[in-house]
Amino acid sequence: MEKISGTIKKNLCWIYPLVLLLYPLRHVRVGAEWWDTGYNYGNFTYMDHMDPMWLLSTYLGNALGHLFTLLPGGGAMLGLNIYTGLIVSLLALGGYFFFTRRVGIPKTLTFWGEMLAVSFCWCPTALLYNYLTYLLMGAGVILLYQALSGDFAKTCRYFVGAGICLGLNVLVRFPNLAETALILAVWAMAVIRRQKLGQTVKQTLQCLAGYLLGLGGGVAVIALRYGLGTYVQGIVRLLSMPSEASEYTIYSMVTQQLRNYLQNCIWLGYLVLIMALGVLVYVSLPQKAKWIKYAGYVLCVFWGFYELITRDEVTLKSGVKLSFFFLILGLAVYDFRKWKWIKHIGYVACVFCGFYYLMLQNMFNLKYSTKLSAFQWGAFLLTATLAVGLVTILRKKSGEKEKLLCGLGILVILITPLGSNNHLYSAINNLFLVAPFTLWMLVRFLGWLPGPPAEERPISYFPVKAMIVCMLFMITVQGTLFGIGYVFSESDGGENLHTPIAGNEVLKGMLTSPDRAEAIGSLSAYVRQEGLEGQEVILYGQIPSMSYYLQMPFAISAWPDLPSYNYSVMSADLERLAGDIADGQRQKPVLLLEKRPGAYLAGGLEALEELGLNEHQIAEITENPKLQLLADWIGHYKYELCFENDKFLLFLAP
Repeated sequence: MEKISGTIKKNLCWIYPLVLLLYPLRHVRVGAEWWDTGYNYGNFTYMDHMDPMWLLSTYLGNALGHLFTLLPGGGAMLGLNIYTGLIVSLLALGGYFFFTRRVGIPKTLTFWGEMLAVSFCWCPTALLYNYLTYLLMGAGVILLYQALSGDFAKTCRYFVGAGICLGLNVLVRFPNLAETALILAVWAMAVIRRQKLGQTVKQTLQCLAGYLLGLGGGVAVIALRYGLGTYVQGIVRLLSMPSEASEYTIYSMVTQQLRNYLQNCIWLGYLVLIMALGVLVYVSLPQKAKWIKYAGYVLCVFWGFYELITRDEVTLKSGVKLSFFFLILGLAVYDFRKWKWIKHIGYVACVFCGFYYLMLQNMFNLKYSTKLSAFQWGAFLLTATLAVGLVTILRKKSGEKEKLLCGLGILVILITPLGSNNHLYSAINNLFLVAPFTLWMLVRFLGWLPGPPAEERPISYFPVKAMIVCMLFMITVQGTLFGIGYVFSESDGGENLHTPIAGNEVLKGMLTSPDRAEAIGSLSAYVRQEGLEGQEVILYGQIPSMSYYLQMPFAISAWPDLPSYNYSVMSADLERLAGDIADGQRQKPVLLLEKRPGAYLAGGLEALEELGLNEHQIAEITENPKLQLLADWIGHYKYELCFENDKFLLFLAP
């Protein structure tokens, strides 16, 4: 038996890393959505066509993506999905080896945490400015831990290395400036250790030196290639963007996080109430006083049936559900002398009834192609990280390394959403250095709780243990099934993704929904037939991916619908394009529009009414000033409608 156990442990040393390497690649063949994936791959492919603001404010991600397009297989979406997916593999493996080798968390527990972290990744891997941010932030956190853990006598290289990683991260995404807050860990540990001020200042300066080295070196490379003035101008435009897109203001990003946590705490409050009632049910009362529990149970039964009969509509199904609930509640309330396990099963069943109630209240669902199925469970993990972290930091008996890891984990989940309009979803997407440690602390907490009640301790902690275990079970189940079932598709997940796309080399080997495959396939056939591949295109109607799918460079922004690409910038870009056409430097671009705005430009208001749009939808299209710019462009160059299917309209100029 010991030999078998030893063999299993030996094999797990390579099985766990292999799974973490391959699991992030589970969805590389499915997708082909209209928004982010193709949009970013188009930016990588046609990097020189990008808006300077986005090119330079997310430079390192775009540069790495462009490198991927030059590698074998990088000319197709499948190849790019593999290359970008390996960044997630690197994140998971980096977290796994850090926690197992440096922190000493058991391999299986760490594997559990990293699998959850990968499963909760809802963001397409094509968004390298996100995943490269996590990678450099993670590297900076690990180096800070190495420097502050006290395991090494010479720490200068670790402080400088952490600073370089955080400095370079500003070039991945400019809002990563907020990550300088991680240097607060140096001062926090100085307070905990009562370290001399001079030593703390020296460590801080080492971090800042590395930070300036990473940031300054990157800016110098950009300045040599594009000019310092171009970089500054792009950053100034980025900083002025919140006036056009209010969700990018600091106020919005912080308050939305707080709202998300508040809502999560409200849901958590229901479960805490069930746990508190469980503790009351498990209190050991004298034999003469046990009638109090039973009287309370009888009152609950009468209240439940009163609620049932006073409903407007009573069904057999609702009656059966209520009867079942009170049956298991009775098992939890009754004090079994010999078969205590029956009482435990009754309470655990009550906990899952609580989960079912929360599902009915729309806290989550079982439709794993949507983010709602996992969001609150991922948020529970974040809330647990904050709670465990604060308790550990404030607890005198906690070790310095535990406090350091908790502090770094809290900073990671608070900083990650800054600079994004995805709010708490961003933090849920970056659990690689959070999930394993939080799970480890929760498992240890379960071990610290006392056992069965004794005469000197009449309170049982079983309800507390059961609730934590049941929540970890649900987080694992919902997170894993979400990871298997969710594929990013516009604002939520895609479904029925099993149809290949015919006649498109870029999407060869990819699977998508039948209607999407038909729309892309028929348009690709027309583009190939007319020899339009390689010609510039103007897109409109939330279809930025089509530039990449059709291998047609974008003449202006690939996603002109975005509020950050405002009217004045679009007008200036079109004027510049018109000047280049007049000088003979560029050809008139192809115009490709989504069905509704395209129908309006081709057939006016009557065409929109024929599509069955309501007044609000019609007003959004007819009153859109950007669309009016395209209408003027079509009229000026006498574009004609040359192709139409259920999704697109394509216009060509004579």
